[in-house]
Amino acid sequence: MSKKYKGKTCAYCGVPNSSESADHVVAREFFLVGERANLPKVPACRKCNSDKSALELYALCVLPFGGTHRDAVETLATKVVPRLERNSKILEELRRGMTYVLQSQNGGPWQVTATLPFDHARILSLFNFITRGLAVHHFDIHCPPSTCFTNVSYFNDRGRNFYRRLLQTKMAQSVRENLGNGVFEYEGCQSALNPQFTLWNMSLLGAQLGGSMESPGAVVKEAYAVTHPMGWRSVDGNAKAVAEALLAEAAISNVRLEGKPPF
Repeated sequence: MSKKYKGKTCAYCGVPNSSESADHVVAREFFLVGERANLPKVPACRKCNSDKSALELYALCVLPFGGTHRDAVETLATKVVPRLERNSKILEELRRGMTYVLQSQNGGPWQVTATLPFDHARILSLFNFITRGLAVHHFDIHCPPSTCFTNVSYFNDRGRNFYRRLLQTKMAQSVRENLGNGVFEYEGCQSALNPQFTLWNMSLLGAQLGGSMESPGAVVKEAYAVTHPMGWRSVDGNAKAVAEALLAEAAISNVRLEGKPPF
C-alpha cells in the first residue's frame, strides 16, 4: 500500500494518524472490471473501513435489482446472483417481503414489476460515509461525526426545490462526476460561508425507489446530503436554517426498491 494513505487522518471519523489503508469512496465491487480505473480513494481507519464494508455488502446485494444504469442487466446477472447465494440472510429478507404489481408507464404496455423490502437506513448510512469521503477527496475537508453534522435523505418534490434554493447561496467550488457510465453519479458544492458546509446529491446504480407512506406515487433515484459544523451560525443567517427545515419537512422514508422480478 502507498504511504500516501497510511498514518493519515481517517476521512470518515476524522481521527488523526489512524488510517491503515486506502478505501475506495464508492466500492470497486459496484463497477464492472473495465470501469474501475481512477475511482476516488481516501485514507481510512480499520473500524470505519469495516463498518462501511458491511453497509456496502447490503447495497451490493439489493440495489442492483432496481438499477437503471448502462450495465445494470449484466451486473445483475453476473454479480448479484452469486453474491446472494453466499448471503442467505439477505436473500431470505428479499423473498419474504417481495410483492408484484402491474404497471404501465406513459400509456405503454402493462408489465409486471417487483417491489422489494428495502432497509433505507442502511443505504443512507452508506451515503453518509460516501459524503464524508467525497468532501475529503474533492475539497480536502474533514466532516467527522464528533464535530460536524451530516444528514442524508431521499427527498420529495418540495425537498428537491429546497435543495435548489440552497445551491443559490454563495459557493466556493463545485464538482460533478459520472463514474462507470451511471453506476455512481454525483454533484457537490462547498459554501464560501464555511468550508464544512457542503451540499451533495448522488445516485448509486440509478436504483429506483418508491412506495413511501409520505409520497406513495413518488419514484426517486437520488439521495441528498448536507454537512455543516455543529453549532454553526451562518453569516447570512439563512443557509443553515433552510438546510435543517429541508431535512425535517421534505424527507421521504420507508421507501421500497422497484425493479424487475428477481426470483
